[in-house]
Amino acid sequence: SVDYKYNNLNATMKAGYILTLAKYGESKFKNDNSAGKQLIYVPENQANTSLRMGFKKFYTSWVACFTGRRYTATDNSAFLSGYFINNIMAGMKLPLKSSSVDLNFNIENLFNINYQSIANYPLPGRYYNLKILFQFVK
Repeated sequence: SVDYKYNNLNATMKAGYILTLAKYGESKFKNDNSAGKQLIYVPENQANTSLRMGFKKFYTSWVACFTGRRYTATDNSAFLSGYFINNIMAGMKLPLKSSSVDLNFNIENLFNINYQSIANYPLPGRYYNLKILFQFVK
């Protein structure tokens, strides 16, 4: 994580990586090819990064997430390909006395990537969100 602030400008960049070695243990069966293989639907590699910038009431962010291949067979002979999803957001937060209104617009799956987390269940392509958040403080 890295933060930068100068007058009314602020920026934050964050990055992370996850290595998940989740493997089947030894088998009692002679011809079991799953021993020592990665568990199904558990990706070994995942990574993410985000960049958020703000100026006074306005802000924008970019989030990118990578998920590695997910095996669908216990012997790791079949798998779903890895994917890289990008999301962007822009908005503004308006103070109202002791409360605030936050208005933002998101584009999820910016590059319209076709991907699946579970075999034969495709996830959404590009989609849009418009959000209005009211925050009330006593």
